[in-house]
Amino acid sequence: DYGKAVTEDELRRKLFGTVMEGTGEVMPPYRFADGRGVFPALGGMDYRFRPDEVITFCLSTGGVCFPVMGKDRIDSSRTTVTNLEKTPEGRSITGGLVRVNVNNSYFDRAIHAKILTGIRNAEGGEKRDGFLTIHAEADNTIATHLVNMVPNDGMTKWEPKFESARVDLWDTLKYALALALHFYGDAINFAPPDEVKKGSDEVVTGAAAGVTADQIRGGY
Repeated sequence: DYGKAVTEDELRRKLFGTVMEGTGEVMPPYRFADGRGVFPALGGMDYRFRPDEVITFCLSTGGVCFPVMGKDRIDSSRTTVTNLEKTPEGRSITGGLVRVNVNNSYFDRAIHAKILTGIRNAEGGEKRDGFLTIHAEADNTIATHLVNMVPNDGMTKWEPKFESARVDLWDTLKYALALALHFYGDAINFAPPDEVKKGSDEVVTGAAAGVTADQIRGGY
């Protein structure tokens, strides 16, 4: 859990680090376990809310951050792009900007398939690659958000399991995965679970049966 940014200033520090007064040294926003600093190479902002502000911010990041939006109806591609030449208010965008459109159905199914694969592995079944768990000591909020998305009765769309269920971190995971695949492709070694590649209902059935937060915690 890398925390959250409440202000634009905090968000910029999470992307570009903190400039130290006096020395001008830039402190990395994150560090590996061995202490090495790391800066994000790619970021996304949800375009659905306050799109003009999203566009303005993304343009200011020099190609690090892009608008992103989930789409329920999209072709068979995992992602598509929309070239934005104007803001919703009609203001021209100098040089244009790409919005990445995310295939909700594909990535919702993929994430749930990875969660279910992790549970099967933990329960002693046949070990399979391509699973998703979270750190055993992670904040329970993360696990809760990841189990709050379920398919609707017609199994055509994934939705919060009840009206007030929080799924912000589910969307964050979905968009991060989609952006990485869109810009880096196979370089990140993403292998869709068999359930997703075949388009079967196994992942849907498993999700509909319900998954608890404790089930997706890793043992490390």
